Amino acid sequence: TRPLFRDERALSLTRARAFEEALLQVPVGTVLLEEVGFRGVLYGLLRRRSAVAAYGVSSALFGLWHILPAIDMAKANPALGALTAGESPSHLDTARVVAGSVVSTAAAGVLFCELRRRGGLLAPTMLHLATNSLGYLFARIAPGAKVLQPEMKDLPPRP
Repeated sequence: TRPLFRDERALSLTRARAFEEALLQVPVGTVLLEEVGFRGVLYGLLRRRSAVAAYGVSSALFGLWHILPAIDMAKANPALGALTAGESPSHLDTARVVAGSVVSTAAAGVLFCELRRRGGLLAPTMLHLATNSLGYLFARIAPGAKVLQPEMKDLPPRP
């Protein structure tokens, strides 16, 4: 299963850029914005009408929100394409990856909504952050991965 975590997007970053992604972009630019939008505002507005609508609509939209990242993931990870590959054209393999991503992300949205219902945005935000950060970490340490580290190019070779 380790090759499934390989992500050329993460591997192509320098160490400094990877830290920026992990410590700034993922927590603030992704997780915080998504949680405030989907579990804060959208869930909060829909909850006034119906708990089912709040869970269903916010989770479905959360899943659909991840279509473009799933397309990028299918391109950046050959193992995902191989997992879904058959006798079909590659665009159908990408569609399968995207469909799986939308469904699993929507399911995660339901879990995040339940955590939100039980006590605010902190718990779903922390779980979302852990999920994204661990996925990012695993992508960086995937076996056989050559991580670009140009800032180390001036060091003498190891004996």
